[in-house]
Amino acid sequence: MRGERKLMLDGVQIFGCYLSLAIKRIGKDELVSVITNTFAHQALVEYRNR
Repeated sequence: MRGERKLMLDGVQIFGCYLSLAIKRIGKDELVSVITNTFAHQALVEYRNR
């Protein structure tokens, strides 16, 4: 969607494992994507604190 800055999906099954996906737009042409076994919103917070 136009104007959206984040996409967070919890409970995505990939190769039989339930994972969460978090994608955030940073800048005009850059994305940060994180796949985790915790919650998507927490993944972005933790990644930012790294």
